[in-house]
Amino acid sequence: THTYTGNNCGATNDCGLLTDNGQAWEAFTITEKADIVIDYCGTSPAFELVYVVLADACPCDGGALRYADLTNWDLCGGDGNITMWFYGVEPGTYYIPILSDHPDYPTYYYEGPYTINVLATPWEVSYCLASGGCDEYISNVTVGEINNTTDCGGYADFTGMSATMSFGVGYPISITIGNGYTSDYGGVWVDWNQDYDFDDAGEAVTLDVSAGIGPYSGTVTPPMTATPGNTRMRVRLVYNATPTPCGTTSYGDVEDYTVNVAGAASTFTYAPTSFGFGPVPPGSTGGSTLTLGAVGESQINYSIAISYGKKESIGGGQSAANLKKNPFQLGGHAPLHAKAPNQLLFEGFEGGAVPPTGWSSVVNNAFTWEIGSYDPYEGSYNADCFYDETYSGTQNEWLISPTIDFDGGKYILDFWWLGSYYWSVDPYDNCDLEVWLSTNGGATFPIKLWDEDGYGIFVNWEWNNSVVDLSVFKDEHNVKLAFVYAGYDGAQFSIDAIALNSAPLSWLSVAPPSGTIPGNSTLPVAVNYDASELEIGLYEADLVITHTGLKGSATIPVTLEVALGGNNIITIEPSTIFAFMATSMEDTMVAEIYLGGEFAGGGHSVEEIDLATVRVNGDLVPTELEILDGYDDFDGKVLKIKVNMLEFIESYPTLWDSSLETYTVSGMFTAGPTPFTQDGQVMMIGHKSGDVNFDGRINILDITSMINYLYKNGPSPRPILEVADTDGNGKINILDITRLINFLYKGGIPPTHQ
Repeated sequence: THTYTGNNCGATNDCGLLTDNGQAWEAFTITEKADIVIDYCGTSPAFELVYVVLADACPCDGGALRYADLTNWDLCGGDGNITMWFYGVEPGTYYIPILSDHPDYPTYYYEGPYTINVLATPWEVSYCLASGGCDEYISNVTVGEINNTTDCGGYADFTGMSATMSFGVGYPISITIGNGYTSDYGGVWVDWNQDYDFDDAGEAVTLDVSAGIGPYSGTVTPPMTATPGNTRMRVRLVYNATPTPCGTTSYGDVEDYTVNVAGAASTFTYAPTSFGFGPVPPGSTGGSTLTLGAVGESQINYSIAISYGKKESIGGGQSAANLKKNPFQLGGHAPLHAKAPNQLLFEGFEGGAVPPTGWSSVVNNAFTWEIGSYDPYEGSYNADCFYDETYSGTQNEWLISPTIDFDGGKYILDFWWLGSYYWSVDPYDNCDLEVWLSTNGGATFPIKLWDEDGYGIFVNWEWNNSVVDLSVFKDEHNVKLAFVYAGYDGAQFSIDAIALNSAPLSWLSVAPPSGTIPGNSTLPVAVNYDASELEIGLYEADLVITHTGLKGSATIPVTLEVALGGNNIITIEPSTIFAFMATSMEDTMVAEIYLGGEFAGGGHSVEEIDLATVRVNGDLVPTELEILDGYDDFDGKVLKIKVNMLEFIESYPTLWDSSLETYTVSGMFTAGPTPFTQDGQVMMIGHKSGDVNFDGRINILDITSMINYLYKNGPSPRPILEVADTDGNGKINILDITRLINFLYKGGIPPTHQ
């Protein structure tokens, strides 16, 4: 052990990588690869804020910083100083920065005389030690070819037992517990990249441990990036704690096994590579097919997410995981964000006060929500809640919004936040950032909308964006939102740019959105759009496919153009036809089709058409034909085709609900003579199952009409009898009335048709 002593008072900044604060420096050299332990034991008073990094160059701006792999504040005999570990450090000279003069943390002690101890031990390729003290124990592990029943050993090496696994294939794992307790927890890790640790992303297996006493279940899936061959799988049981792959516990058990990663991985394929829908009329629906494939013997699991656009963090410095405050000075981001016209609420804390105007707070600790300015997401300010560094009591700090009236509108909550994953999720779950909702003006907050645990893995001290769908509360008029810091001995949380935005229209869907593609086969996926709530315009989205095959994830762009008149070749007026009203239409009503530009393969003009041969939908004869000098956005000559509306509707089978139907204009060119066809699309509003009285709505009057028809010799449903067959079984009886009642008043399934 080498011991360094010194004094960092008055130290100046020598490293831009460590912001504008002062640093004193100590250096050491190792001549072979080593594990390094550095502690401040003996420093008095104890340093409460330190850098947990090593620099590999002097000055450090010419090199890089290496963060500690592990830290602990409890190993210096109770004097309050830190111990840190750096594993597998390559030979060379390294520089220890000792923090000095940090104006953002005046309440911390970190200046004056210091004692730093450095110990280097030769690095050996081995897995970290782990063991338990028994009582509860692992009684059976079953996965693949492994089925091992045991008593407790604290630690047992079963690496002679192996399970062979293929890339991308999920293997169920079951862990049975002996003498289990409800507060027991299990963990499984696999060293997929064979680097002798279990720290890499994806190496922890998710288990269902809610039962406590077991058995625990999960799925072990070798990622496509796994290194082929034999590797270590560790199974662990602990009591009343979050399981980690290393270290000793007073209770529980640890067992190691071997996983052999083998078998050819399948290649993921997809077609087409993009979708373009449109131009389509307003209110239309339609779709196409996406074909997914697995080329190879291994199956591929896939999942498709729809992205209508996302936001990226524009700031935030990353610090070491163990620090409880963000030590980086960034200075904010411009421009300032103010409430937009389409936002129901926006708060960016630019008033420079917490709580802001109209907001309120509930304070249970001296460390509560306050205004911050050192690293806002945008503008000059944000809201901070620091952890109680005096440990005077639990924090339960509420920041409550003004009253919100959704008034039938659908909105999403969109906000930015930062915090410490290390202190709020793993390995320490000492604090939480939560969002709660009240529907009675803040009298009670029974609905928890969000917390950082459910966000997934996030980077310490980097701004993250979260979006919560509040559409279900559209009919609420007395809503308040609360941002809550709850915990003890946690870490800082910050929030900024809180907005209630209009909910995006979800016009795209896929079915099935997830599943399995068998080896050497394909799977069709329906990609559908629904423009029923969209205005005229161009809409864009991405299908983001994650899968277990080769070639990584896939992104498929999708565009939808909603336009009146369709395109500049053929269009119809009206663009939406209410086909269910056919029985009440006058026989003189017409639909007008406009045909123009180059069509039928290009190069032909409407003046070349033999007008006597023009037909619509096969054999429907137009009532009038006229060549116009342009129409709307058409170029050149345009053929206007009038057809009888009733005959046009009757050229289709019985129409239900809203559907995008194709219509066809055909005929002959005079030269040749040569035939042509040209297709267009029209939105048809058909019959609605359950609209028994033919008023365009489904309500209590339809139930009354059905009762009168079935039991009181009332008039039959019109315009067609099938509208009363609400369960689609070909019969009209009391079951159809029951289905309507359940749909209207009990949230039951909607009416259908045969």
